[in-house]
Amino acid sequence: MPIKPPNLDDRRYEDILAEAETLIPQYCPEWTNMGDADPGMTLVQLFSWMTELTIYRLNRVPDKTYIHFLNFIGEERNRAEPSVVPVTFTMSTPGSIEIAPETSISTRQQENNPALELVTVDGITLHDAGLQRVMSVVGGESPAVREMPFNPLDGNRSVVTFAGGKGTQVFALDDVADGPDAYTPYQYLYVSHDDFRLMNLDPDASGPKGRLRIRRTGSDSLSIIPFFDWEYPTRNGWRAIEMTEESEEQLGMKELSLVSDLTEIVPIGAMGMGDQVFDLPTPVAEQKWWIRGRLNYERWLANRMSDDLEVHWQDDRGGEERPLHNWRVRAIGRTLEFFLQDLPPIRGGWTVKFAMVDRSLPAGLRGYLPRYRWYYRRGDGWEEIPADRVRIDGTHIVLTGPLSDMATDGFNLRAERVETAFIRGLAPDLELDLNWQRPVRTSMMCGDDVRRLEKLPAGEGPWSPFQLSPVLPPTIGRKFFIGSDVFENRNGSPVVIELEIGFEMNGDLMAEPADLYQLQLCYRAEDSWRVVYSRNKKWAKFTFADLDKDGAKREARRKIRIVVDPNKHLKDLARHTLSDVETTWLRLELIKSSLSGQDENKETHPIVPRIYGVEIGVDKTIGDDTYEEPLPGPRMAQLDYRERNRRLTRVVTQSTGRLSEFYPFYGFVDVEQENQALYLEFTKPLPKGSHHTIQFRCRGEAFLPDGVDVEWEYLEKRRKGVGWQRLQMLHADEDGQGGSYRFNRSGSLEFVLPDAPNSPPDGFWLRGRFTLPEGIRMSQIPALPPITHIMLNTVDAVNLHTIRTERYSGYGVPNQVVQLLRKPLFIHNEGEQSMFSRPDLFPDVVVRIKNESGEQEEWTRVPASGMLTASKDDAVYVVDPVEGTLTFGNGIRGRMAPVGSNNILVDLYRVVPGARGNIGPGEVNHCETLGDSVGVTNVLPASGGRDAETIEEIVRRAPTLLTSRDRAVTRSDFEVIAKQASGEVARAACTGEMGADGTVSVVVLPHRRSGEDVPDPFLSAGLRDHVALHLKKRCLINVNPVVRLARFRPIDISVSLRLRPNANVIHVRDLADTWVRAFLDPYEGGIDRAGWSFGGTLYAQDFARMVTDIPEVRHVSEVRLYGDLDETVERPTAGWEKGEGKDELRLDEEDLFHVIRVRIHTEDPHS
Repeated sequence: MPIKPPNLDDRRYEDILAEAETLIPQYCPEWTNMGDADPGMTLVQLFSWMTELTIYRLNRVPDKTYIHFLNFIGEERNRAEPSVVPVTFTMSTPGSIEIAPETSISTRQQENNPALELVTVDGITLHDAGLQRVMSVVGGESPAVREMPFNPLDGNRSVVTFAGGKGTQVFALDDVADGPDAYTPYQYLYVSHDDFRLMNLDPDASGPKGRLRIRRTGSDSLSIIPFFDWEYPTRNGWRAIEMTEESEEQLGMKELSLVSDLTEIVPIGAMGMGDQVFDLPTPVAEQKWWIRGRLNYERWLANRMSDDLEVHWQDDRGGEERPLHNWRVRAIGRTLEFFLQDLPPIRGGWTVKFAMVDRSLPAGLRGYLPRYRWYYRRGDGWEEIPADRVRIDGTHIVLTGPLSDMATDGFNLRAERVETAFIRGLAPDLELDLNWQRPVRTSMMCGDDVRRLEKLPAGEGPWSPFQLSPVLPPTIGRKFFIGSDVFENRNGSPVVIELEIGFEMNGDLMAEPADLYQLQLCYRAEDSWRVVYSRNKKWAKFTFADLDKDGAKREARRKIRIVVDPNKHLKDLARHTLSDVETTWLRLELIKSSLSGQDENKETHPIVPRIYGVEIGVDKTIGDDTYEEPLPGPRMAQLDYRERNRRLTRVVTQSTGRLSEFYPFYGFVDVEQENQALYLEFTKPLPKGSHHTIQFRCRGEAFLPDGVDVEWEYLEKRRKGVGWQRLQMLHADEDGQGGSYRFNRSGSLEFVLPDAPNSPPDGFWLRGRFTLPEGIRMSQIPALPPITHIMLNTVDAVNLHTIRTERYSGYGVPNQVVQLLRKPLFIHNEGEQSMFSRPDLFPDVVVRIKNESGEQEEWTRVPASGMLTASKDDAVYVVDPVEGTLTFGNGIRGRMAPVGSNNILVDLYRVVPGARGNIGPGEVNHCETLGDSVGVTNVLPASGGRDAETIEEIVRRAPTLLTSRDRAVTRSDFEVIAKQASGEVARAACTGEMGADGTVSVVVLPHRRSGEDVPDPFLSAGLRDHVALHLKKRCLINVNPVVRLARFRPIDISVSLRLRPNANVIHVRDLADTWVRAFLDPYEGGIDRAGWSFGGTLYAQDFARMVTDIPEVRHVSEVRLYGDLDETVERPTAGWEKGEGKDELRLDEEDLFHVIRVRIHTEDPHS
């Protein structure tokens, strides 16, 4: 059967002539006559004919001869490539283990699937530390910090993923969402006063609880309580404080106060949230008794708007503003939602205006109101209103239309706060006045020994405090104690004690026997009991008759009032504890007693002084259950706790009229200098180790400017505080430079820890910080690819099977070829980056041959070109990795293999399983050499495995090799080479025209990332420079390739369809919308689904193809194309709202279309 000759080059005479003619203007612009009569054209036609003859002869060459020809010009069959997979080791016991390079691991053998062997490409220090926190920092004038959320992958805490494996651009921080003024739901106002401990009420006690007022200082004395939700600390966490309305009004609303019932309040020495707490800042460190309010600004604002807000709308013709009366507002968290019921459709240029009354309560950092992001409801979703259509002027907010298809039912407008509220605007300089409407509470006891007192519950009289027993007369030394906080009221107001008393004998009331007893009134000072002071010393020895002479003569109960002035009568009054009750005390002591009498039967009975009730009042007023108690000298602190960027958690304290600012978390994280850095916190310090590795996996790659590097450091404890110590990179040069991981692609951070680090109490941290050469600023660093995984205890493993000890016989003939038993082979790529860090320590092929003296001599592998320069005595050989052969010299170029039986020992070679090694996750699970204490797995799939190129495949590839030869000459050369420059290039285009200065324009379309319709040009700036450099090396010296990223023309499209009967309208609209976007897609659009052609004109009739692809569409009635869109704003007006549209759109300045909006109209099929 004859061999069918391969078609090496399918070009014919006409193709070669046309290609040559297109090159003439590029290289000889002065050659203008291209007619057949021109002698130059005759030569071109002649060479085209001769080239066709040559191609014809080449196409007659058999396959292997053709391959030899390709080898002769430097092209070889693509060798097999081993798959590479990151393998993660785990330890069952704490500590560290050094794992050597070339550790053998494998998959488990299954019934029909043999085990795959792998070897690690490098050593690694295995440890049991895990990642605890990943923090990204962009420092400078507008710092931003974000703690990146992550999750362990498949329960393996050595491997963490970001955004579910989609990746996070760690340095793409938003200075609004991640800056020092970003919104946080945890804005607190802490208020401290020692008297808060006195609000720890007995939960079983009855009586009033009192109220606490917290007001701004100044003339308005406005209460700040409504802005917050208040709470106080207990042993079981923070407990809510009840709020109550006062009788007074402020700003037309009832003033709120706090119920001063702080049962089980405890002192605190720290602030924060959950387990993230910090010691009280120094200015307030001595304060222990605190309450705090969590800001609920939107609740207050919604209530305020109900009275203060006016809503108007206005059309674009300059007419008068029309009020809107039927509206409502509600607060949900940080969001205000409005129901504007009678609002007409707001078109472009129309406005909706909100006007509030200025109450001198500014809560915005840069205005009266904080910054909000506005939305309107469109269908079931919320559409953001672009910021340039929202204007805020003091208390006035103006929204400019259009608000297209705004819902008319339910709440249809929303404002979401995006920054912190300015608490110091609500409470200027954190200066507050505290006033306690303190409850009048009384404690009563009796006895003769303070260690054994009897409590007398209020409301359960009468009592006989001076009588030891009902049958005994009152005893000298018996005491009646009255305790109340009113005796120490800060206003120094006089206190009145009203005692309802009576004297009884044998159960009957009698006149007071003033001559039979005497009392003494004392108060408790700091050191002792003292007699209540008076000029006439009446309280040292008195009777009730001395206070009420007329009443003493009556045989009845009567009320006695004792008035004491704390400033005059109770010098050095002090709080004291009696029977676990701490308060200020007065004491009535019986100092003389002969209280016995005889009844009409001459029987002796005790005369008993009884107390039926006790009332205490302030300022000589009896009956009020509270009194006003100012709380002077409070301390305040504002806490803005940021859960996602704790470094920017801020505390502002107010103490003795001075404000101080603190950042309590992670002070070692630098946010002031212009830089960007990634901080990693570990669960425990990394151990001493010779090869620590942290792998970073990224989606895509970026190209950094020359000289940009990342310096890695670890945090260490020093004599004074903490500091950063530079890591010793494993592959650094002699000056300690290089070997660093730079975040621009997937890679590894490899370093040595010669000694166990001295970690501070803040934990063990690493950071990677950019270092810039002179003249480069951080703003010039391109966006870096998203990080998808950070992997500890992970090293790459290569799928190679090691074959040992094969023997062959030498024949002593020139160019002897030895066919090995297994193929294809793995050999290190000369001049390319090896997958092994030390390829010299990982031999690929080892051949030893017995020499004439009988000793084993190791021969050296050389590339095919090396054999041409070898001398006759050089012991060298060439390996064909695809065919698995060894070729020795011919005695002139390289030594011949000597004659001998089994004298050629192939001691070692490695076989590449190829594509079979692209295993899935979790398949690597066996490692015999490390024992049971170490496990291994692959949480990610293997990749890169490729079989050797077959003869058929290289024959198909040959025409491209022959026509381009990796040189950019023709238009297609530029396109092919630009696409080959990086895997990040999806498509490339070249006009083939060369400018007067030798410039050739090339357009590249980068691959889009997840969530992108079109690629972000900022993210691809480094790729553009890389492609330009790649092309420049492959052009003629007078050609200057100018590479730019594809430019997009944003368009809107309106399509009217006539459907077939019974078609599902909603379903067809979705299909049509998808079809339109797919048809114009830069990557998969166009007629051939290879992407919309660069510069291709779009015609309305192109959409007629929809009839073929969507059976329910009967006819495309009308297509309107809108290309005059203003994309400088975030959400521009739809094209059909601005003009009539066109039938044709050309790409003049742009390269491709970007479909922004699609509107699908469906017509009645019966019309």
